[in-house]
Amino acid sequence: MAVSLGSDTAKIQTIQRDIVDPKSKAFIWCDSDSFDFDASSNEEAQDTAKTVS
Repeated sequence: MAVSLGSDTAKIQTIQRDIVDPKSKAFIWCDSDSFDFDASSNEEAQDTAKTVS
């Protein structure tokens, strides 16, 4: 007997921001944000869009 497991597709966007001093090339700060399109609300999508801006 065979059992079909199917397939899953996740729609996830990850944004990473690195801030580097342009003169010294020294690393200053790092941050990331992740958004799951299937499990998140419209408000969370707008917050992520603001972060990118």
